[in-house]
Amino acid sequence: MTDFELPRRLKTTARSLPPALILHDRLDKEVHFRDGETLAAAWPGAEFIATEGLGHRRIMRDPAIIERLVSHVAGVRV
Repeated sequence: MTDFELPRRLKTTARSLPPALILHDRLDKEVHFRDGETLAAAWPGAEFIATEGLGHRRIMRDPAIIERLVSHVAGVRV
């Protein structure tokens, strides 16, 4: 199973990947917050945005998060 751990795999593939935007809520009950931090630390050039109170699903319905995500995909710095 360690072959499927993304932070571990990034050690060999990260150079060919674009910068990532990693969004994670501190109160996420489905994925540990530290997993988001670990992923961001392993991904060169990643931007990590921590939220609070949005949980695992509401984070993707939050207008500010949606705006930031669209800006990232479009290559526009907000």
